[in-house]
Amino acid sequence: LAEAVVRDTKPSRPLDSDPIIYRLVVGALGGVALCAVMGVIVLAALGRPVPETLTALGAAAIGALGVLLTPPGIRR
Repeated sequence: LAEAVVRDTKPSRPLDSDPIIYRLVVGALGGVALCAVMGVIVLAALGRPVPETLTALGAAAIGALGVLLTPPGIRR
């Protein structure tokens, strides 16, 4: 009985509980990261200054992707 209680109260992975929302979030963050990287490349190629906001947005999206895609056993 105790094992069943522990098994039922363990938090499930987002991919197990709602794969559509999880994939949408990962896709959106990937799109933001890709757009930010491409924006930096285009602005640098045109010789224009790159806004710090664009760099921060890309970094935040990449960091969030790292958190979402890391297996649960590795997080601390």
